[in-house]
Amino acid sequence: MRLVNNPLRKPSTGEQPKRSLPEVGRISIGEKGYTANNRAFPKSTDYFVIRSKFEQKVISKYGEKPTELPVFFYSDDFNEACTERLEIRDKTGALYAYGDGETFFVFHQGAYKPVKLSDKPDLIEACEKYLKDGAGSMAPYIKWAHVLTMRFCIKDIPVLGYWQFSTKAVATSIPNLRERFDGSMQSFGLVRFLPFSLTIKKVKSNKPGVTDTYPVVDLVPMFSMETGLQVSKYLSENPTANPARLALMDLSKPLEISVNSLLLDNVE
Repeated sequence: MRLVNNPLRKPSTGEQPKRSLPEVGRISIGEKGYTANNRAFPKSTDYFVIRSKFEQKVISKYGEKPTELPVFFYSDDFNEACTERLEIRDKTGALYAYGDGETFFVFHQGAYKPVKLSDKPDLIEACEKYLKDGAGSMAPYIKWAHVLTMRFCIKDIPVLGYWQFSTKAVATSIPNLRERFDGSMQSFGLVRFLPFSLTIKKVKSNKPGVTDTYPVVDLVPMFSMETGLQVSKYLSENPTANPARLALMDLSKPLEISVNSLLLDNVE
């Protein structure tokens, strides 16, 4: 599902979509730190942390602490490749409710039941209060979160499945990632199999008197506007062409499009 923030899109049904590929791993920008008393706490990193039984395949190719990963999406459907939602979890971390800002799904009697915000205007406050009551010392940590999740393939990793990255960085990473995905869809009519670089860097806060640093994740298209428009035009004129070939091509080079094929000479 997606937050209701783009009138160009058709509304989501709110149902959990079936994935066309299996999940093979997750990528994060955090790990556990420890105090002098050996107490664990979450600590952000300025590199991607790979969490998967296949992590050595990624590490051997891109290093133990990669700051850039070449990726491509396997679907143009934002419900599968770039989802966005509001969610709240209980004191154990289990998902209690989630939604797109209009329709929410609340766990009740063993299933997630749909609830329209228009039918229950106090839903946000009611869910939070219900979970905080009885949560004890965990109550301050129970709150609604805005979460964006991307699912993609990492180039040159011999595993057929998707890698997942999620962020709650409302002011930085979320708009970066959403706008890159949406921008490609709006400009070219597709995003799948086009080459991107998932990047991370730590930046300093620009607030007066604040010296904090925080990680920012971005998605950089590894092709020019001209190349994107060429590919879009070719595929629209050749609807039977297989766009998966794009994943095998070096789109940083100028394209030569013939009458019958899409730069087969550039396929390595």
